Amino acid sequence: MGHRDDSLTEHLLELERSSQKPTNTENAYLRTHIAIINAERRQVEMRLAMFLSRGPQRTNCRSIPSKEEEDDAHISPELFGTEAYQLKVTFALLLAERSYLTRQLGRCHSALAPYSKLPPELVREIILLCLPEKFHSLPLWLGTMDFRLKITQVCMTWRRVAFSMPELWQIYLSNSDHSYKSSISLAKAWFLQSSASNLGLKILGSWRNSIFPKVNLVLFFDAIFSNLVVPFASRFKTLGSLVVNKLQWELLFTLPLDNLITLSLNFQRLGESSESRQLLTVPSLREIQFINMPSIKILSAFPLDQLTSMTLTGSITTGNLQEVLEQCSMLQACDLREISGSSLTPLDFEKTITLENLTSLCITFTSAKYLGWLSVFRTPRLVSLVLSALPATLRSLEAFVGYISRVSNTLRRFQIIEISKDRIYGLDIPSVEPTLRAMPSITDLFLPEAYAICLPTLERIGMGELIPNIERIEFTGMGPVATVVDLLIPPQSNRPPRLKTVRIYSLMFGLGLDPPRVQDLRREGLDIRLETLW
Repeated sequence: MGHRDDSLTEHLLELERSSQKPTNTENAYLRTHIAIINAERRQVEMRLAMFLSRGPQRTNCRSIPSKEEEDDAHISPELFGTEAYQLKVTFALLLAERSYLTRQLGRCHSALAPYSKLPPELVREIILLCLPEKFHSLPLWLGTMDFRLKITQVCMTWRRVAFSMPELWQIYLSNSDHSYKSSISLAKAWFLQSSASNLGLKILGSWRNSIFPKVNLVLFFDAIFSNLVVPFASRFKTLGSLVVNKLQWELLFTLPLDNLITLSLNFQRLGESSESRQLLTVPSLREIQFINMPSIKILSAFPLDQLTSMTLTGSITTGNLQEVLEQCSMLQACDLREISGSSLTPLDFEKTITLENLTSLCITFTSAKYLGWLSVFRTPRLVSLVLSALPATLRSLEAFVGYISRVSNTLRRFQIIEISKDRIYGLDIPSVEPTLRAMPSITDLFLPEAYAICLPTLERIGMGELIPNIERIEFTGMGPVATVVDLLIPPQSNRPPRLKTVRIYSLMFGLGLDPPRVQDLRREGLDIRLETLW
């Protein structure tokens, strides 16, 4: 890992010089840091052993250094520049980091001993929570600079979240009965000691059941609900990730949630029985995140006119989503992710959905036919637009371009994600040009792998003409790196003058030197990076 919080490091060195003992907070942070390092070290050991077992390399280098050998670990010259070499260096850094932290930790006994032996699944949950999705397959990213920087942020986040009472409390539970029961007891004790009214409770595992295969989820979350949610309801600002059952859903309407700002619920176990005719009294509620939502009617229980952020996912079979959005007059961010179902298809195109304050809109419907939805939106302040595809027919393209034209003065960020290749061939070349021409003010463009077929079109027309204000481009492509770079980045004479940052991701990039064109672009001042998606 090799990177620590500099301020903490300096503070610990000062403690060492003055012979003072670390505080319980510092001690707990060190224990957590060591647990994460141990988990990372095991991954490095496994991957390094795999590399060193290939071919003749095995006879030319030593095995993984033992604890006694960590100060003079040998690396064969034949390994220099290879991935095995990088892994070996990373492993040495991990051992050095572990030794440093262990020396600091051994100087006093921690009052927060339950956190000294974090189980591997808990470490993984912390990493999944704090790291971007591309880092979730840990062995693939181990040893990269980005990973080391991000893992440092994980440690700092864990330290800040878990030990900054009474500012915020988040509890993470493992699949051991003893672990989650002791964690609940500890959290309850801290809640009772603190008079703060800005508590937060986020329970992981509800969407990642495969990580908790032995947990009886009903008992698991009932215990949290009855011991933490019910007695401290009036003090929560954040409540999330509960896999609510019918009893918990009904109890939710009886709790005094006066300070609640963010509510995140997973309706996986409720189905359509979660509909309610009651109105939930939550005067401070501003953000909702509803996962696996079976019916739009669920939203009738919430004060939609005061929401500023709304995230919905699920196969919605009943209710009218258009009518719901018409009530969300204060909405600033709307994320409709993987929505499908009959509630989207009759659309009243004579009506318009006016969202004056909306700045961020994400629509990743399961079918491109739902892009006709955009024609009913009026979003005069939209800054960011995320879609799952461009329109699949010329008729929907016309409506789509009409919408883009209405927001072209404010739109700055455009992204396409989660696209299926089989529905774009023969359609995107006529779609890309009018789409980009309709958004001349965008500064950030993100295109996925399947849109590689549009690169010759961009080169032919000239990116400087299509998107003259572009500052950042991120692209995922399958072609040879030199070809992708040549098609994506025009010569300086035809290049958008503000373009400063380019990120290209591919499965085909090698681990060697960057192509000469990439080196030339860097000398010209362009911040360009090529990253391999594996």
